[in-house]
Amino acid sequence: DMIVLGPGSLYTSLLPNLLVSDINNAVRACRGIKVFVCNVATQPGETDGYDVGDHVRALCAHLSVGFCDYVLANSNTEFSLPPQSGSAMVQPTCDGAKHFRLILENLVDKELPWRHDPEKLATALMRLYYAHGECAHRARSVSALTK
Repeated sequence: DMIVLGPGSLYTSLLPNLLVSDINNAVRACRGIKVFVCNVATQPGETDGYDVGDHVRALCAHLSVGFCDYVLANSNTEFSLPPQSGSAMVQPTCDGAKHFRLILENLVDKELPWRHDPEKLATALMRLYYAHGECAHRARSVSALTK
């Protein structure tokens, strides 16, 4: 019903798994919604300077456009990360979002601002799941009425 891609290291966790042809094909064949959860913070040496759009473009370059229906990203970038971390908050900017819907929500963990708050993330995903299901249900109802 829903495939959640992420959060995780873009180049060392997500992409290696999604490049396996059987996994990639299974994700593409899935009729449920596909959601990419963008990290809340950059990873030193891997995604330095990346915004949400850079994460999506990297995935599109390897998986092709349309790999997901939604991108769920953190909207709250008001945190300062420890300088020794080498990380920065991922900026919620994404130009050219044509093949997916960008959903911005406050997903950051106040105590560990380089991570998602598990409860906020789960709530956002379930809200998206039910909203998408309701839209699909309405679309089927309208289609049945027009036949």
